[in-house]
Amino acid sequence: MIGYNQEIHEKNVISCLYQVDLDNLNEAIVDFIEEITNSGHTFAGQLFYSINSDLRQKTNMIVELFISVEEDTSFLDDRFTFRTYFQLTDLLCIRAKGDSEYEFSKAIEELISEIIEQDLTIKTPTFYKVYVTEDDLTFTDIYIGVRG
Repeated sequence: MIGYNQEIHEKNVISCLYQVDLDNLNEAIVDFIEEITNSGHTFAGQLFYSINSDLRQKTNMIVELFISVEEDTSFLDDRFTFRTYFQLTDLLCIRAKGDSEYEFSKAIEELISEIIEQDLTIKTPTFYKVYVTEDDLTFTDIYIGVRG
């Protein structure tokens, strides 16, 4: 099921761009988390990321990782961007269950079909928020900004 008019709002967000192959995305995430932790920041929210490349691409993807922190400033090097407020509105959202490439592809296909059927224009890259439940079940909310 696709949700309309979804939003992402976060305060004190640090982000960093990575160029990675899909198989190495976890390594980029670990590096990002270590850099933030080693700089003395305290996580205040959940990690999320965007894929700023063609979604069919599996190599040399441009990925931006985001996390909100408690601190209202950052002294990380210039690879990192600090925003006091991060907001995206007018998002379509779908939830992919599990963490398989098949489930992601199926969910993204559904989003693309909805965009085409409703004659919408894409205005953002695709954003992903991954959740793990207490029962170790994984699901991912996939967002994309559109305008009619």
